Amino acid sequence: MDWLEVSVATTAEAHEAVAERLMALGARGVVFGEADGAVVVTAYLPEEAEGRLEALAEEVRSLRSFGLDPGPGTVTVRRAREDDWAEAWKRYYRPVPVSERLIIVPAWEDPPEDGRIVIRLEPGMAFGTGTHPSTILALRAIEATLRPGEAAIDVGTGTGILAIAMAKLGAASVRAIDVDPVAVAVAEENVRRNGVADRVTVRAGDLVAGETGPFDLLVANILPDVHERLVPEAVPRLRSGGRIVLSGIIEAEAERMARLLFAHGLIELKRLSADGWTALWAVRP
Repeated sequence: MDWLEVSVATTAEAHEAVAERLMALGARGVVFGEADGAVVVTAYLPEEAEGRLEALAEEVRSLRSFGLDPGPGTVTVRRAREDDWAEAWKRYYRPVPVSERLIIVPAWEDPPEDGRIVIRLEPGMAFGTGTHPSTILALRAIEATLRPGEAAIDVGTGTGILAIAMAKLGAASVRAIDVDPVAVAVAEENVRRNGVADRVTVRAGDLVAGETGPFDLLVANILPDVHERLVPEAVPRLRSGGRIVLSGIIEAEAERMARLLFAHGLIELKRLSADGWTALWAVRP
């Protein structure tokens, strides 16, 4: 089977919206890179998506009407065979040092022997390889707030990277939820690969529906509009003293998300920022 390698040159503020549109065309994952000052979003699409690429270019340009600068908005396409598709992810993916304690390593590479906690991932089928600033910020926020022995939940788990990190950093139990069954399968495999299946449970679901908690830590690296749905449902599932971490937030949306947390009674707001992205976390009294 042949695939279409589709790359869109855009900006930091618009690249999540571009990624969403590629996923809607049938991509199972995206890679973010940089070229000539632009953020390049690359995805592999089935051949039948070819007839919709002109509409994709128009959708990217139309992001201006939503207050997002799409930048160049150029769409580049090339054909790739199945084996090319599988190998292409490896060209983009290298070990990612997250902090002094954590490093993300592709499944096919040997980890460095430097004492850091290793998270091994096979990328390409779900969002969350650890290369994106929003994922790194979420991991750093987890490091800052998770306490050993706590109960945690990762909403929108993607590859399972955040759930795996919480288990390796000492969480007693972790729930990992994703609405996409493909992501659930990928996360389950990565959980097994990292030897934490005894503490991480992965399932398909919509946000926290069906979860009763109580949780000590809830983490979500998802879009701000989804955070607006999540927070009212999440807060009642936190223990007193429990924390909620929100990532996937561009800096322009950070104040709105902070107000959302305050509006639902959370206190002690903290934030981390990098490369135009922000992660927030706060405490249920």
